[in-house]
Amino acid sequence: MKASPSSIKDRLDSLNPVTADGMDLVPDVAEEFLALYVKLAKEQFKTNLTANSLKEEVEKHIEEVTDLMADLRRENAKLLGEQARLLSFVMDSADLIGAFSDSAKATHNEELMSMSLTLTSASSVLMQKLGIVEIPSEGEEPDSQYHYVLSHKEVDDHSKKGLVVEVVRGGFTWNGSVVRKADVVVGK
Repeated sequence: MKASPSSIKDRLDSLNPVTADGMDLVPDVAEEFLALYVKLAKEQFKTNLTANSLKEEVEKHIEEVTDLMADLRRENAKLLGEQARLLSFVMDSADLIGAFSDSAKATHNEELMSMSLTLTSASSVLMQKLGIVEIPSEGEEPDSQYHYVLSHKEVDDHSKKGLVVEVVRGGFTWNGSVVRKADVVVGK
């Protein structure tokens, strides 16, 4: 049922309006509230300034660290390239010294054999200092981790069947990791 307009008016008129009598404390509380609000707003502003300043500093440090990490990655890549070239040079030198030693033995020239022995010894000491170790091959069972079997060869001695009977090119490890497998021929 719909209320008549006069009945709503009568009800509204019957309500007593709030007066300011006995409300002397309201202005003091309002002033304290306003002062507290202003203080909080100032502190919030200071906090925001500090946070923004710290954020900028952190961003600056992150950028500096990122740049340093990029520099370190470039230097690391450069060093790895130099390391690979050094290892390759040392292994190639060992191959040349081995070939010279084989040639000296074939000529039976005492002077060449003496020089070959000196070079082989000096090369061995240098490689040991660098952590480069020649992979044992001749007379060993071929191991795919260390040897690359180029071919098989008939052998008269049955005890050499299945063993490495010839090293075509020596293999090397560096600090325990294989840097080049030995190229070998296995007896059959």
